[in-house]
Amino acid sequence: MLTGRVPTFILLFTLSSAAFARSGVAIVGMGIFGPAGKDVAEFSKGLKGQRSGISSLRVLPDKPGNERFKFGAPVAYSNSDVVDQLRACPGVILTLARNPNTDRQSLFALKAAAEAMEDAGAIIPDRVNGGTIIRPDRKRVGVNVGSSLGGTMTDVSPGSKMLMGKMFRSPVQVVMGLGLEGEGACSTAACASGLHATIASARTLKAGDADMMLAGATEAQISSDFPGIAEAGYGLLSRAAILSPTGIPRPFDVQADGISLGEGAAIVTMTTTDYAEKHGYRVRSYVAGYAAITQARELTQLDRKLAAKSMSDAIENAGIKKEEVAAVWAHAPGTRIGNLAEGGAILDVFQEHKVPVVSLSSRVGHPLGPSGSMRIVAATLSLEGGYLPGNLFFETLPPELAGLNVVPARGMKLENARYVVVNSFGFGGYYSSVVIEKAEQKEH
Repeated sequence: MLTGRVPTFILLFTLSSAAFARSGVAIVGMGIFGPAGKDVAEFSKGLKGQRSGISSLRVLPDKPGNERFKFGAPVAYSNSDVVDQLRACPGVILTLARNPNTDRQSLFALKAAAEAMEDAGAIIPDRVNGGTIIRPDRKRVGVNVGSSLGGTMTDVSPGSKMLMGKMFRSPVQVVMGLGLEGEGACSTAACASGLHATIASARTLKAGDADMMLAGATEAQISSDFPGIAEAGYGLLSRAAILSPTGIPRPFDVQADGISLGEGAAIVTMTTTDYAEKHGYRVRSYVAGYAAITQARELTQLDRKLAAKSMSDAIENAGIKKEEVAAVWAHAPGTRIGNLAEGGAILDVFQEHKVPVVSLSSRVGHPLGPSGSMRIVAATLSLEGGYLPGNLFFETLPPELAGLNVVPARGMKLENARYVVVNSFGFGGYYSSVVIEKAEQKEH
């Protein structure tokens, strides 16, 4: 959610390494739960249409300073609805999900994780004893589910409820909800949390510390049962004029006037290419390269040069040329300054290579932590289907971004594509980019 000017003093910390030029990491399952779909099938269908998940909200009191928080992309389902959906998910243990202390964002995470495991074929029927079993060794299946805010309900709940609620957050909910016993972690890197969880999980797999990882992020800051937290946090965003007064996010458009908040969860099941081949897992896409950078000077403003470096480092880490990149899934939440910085960075990196640029903001708003994970799911679907969804509210480029190839609202075909870049940038000076590679489709 960074918004753009160049800092004067910068401290760089890069996580990319030439030693990992080829990743050998595969995405074998995907799950999503958000304003544009309760599962991957519904989300995929929505990407091919013209529907936005943004709607009017009634979260903050009607008083001065809250005027901008009128629109967003909330998850429409109540907690009990989510639990009911979880009952239909194979292998899910509902003990924590039924607990009233369990935070809403943790329910979102468990729903997305359960779908990602089922999609991977990692949860199968037990034909001997009935029920289901986990195919991989559960002691070797890890979880890294991040969040920008870490749960709103538990932060404002009193006494022991708050303490217990903190214990029931995303990684714990996923581990206990699926009966896993591997590595557990929570990547917190503001709006880059989901991509950081993906990168950290890739490193865990390469190091041989797990056979399989569930990686992604979750957020539930809009539809919380405690509107006080929304008024405190997002009333501030409203008064800072980061939120769009029209409720229409316009990435890279001359009329851009701010973001519309979203929420939800997106999680992918990852493993090494060797493990996938040996055990017969279908590969949906590959994590071919990545980079993560921080800067210690400016915490809330996007630096064009560092955004460009993040993309360039990820492309180099993947061992490919910039001309091989078929599309950029931009962070682009919709602020004018952020549009200019990220759009300018894309122009700087790709230059005469007019790579198509697409954003999910017009469909899911800006979900903070899981935004990058949602883009990974969307990028994989686009490579599988040969189609880039349109930027629904895009009309006209600002003159500063002349030459930027923004995908029009109607969408476009994605032909002969092998690689796409996914970006996520966040408050605190987080910059991350991942190169997703198309997989050859085989029977599951």
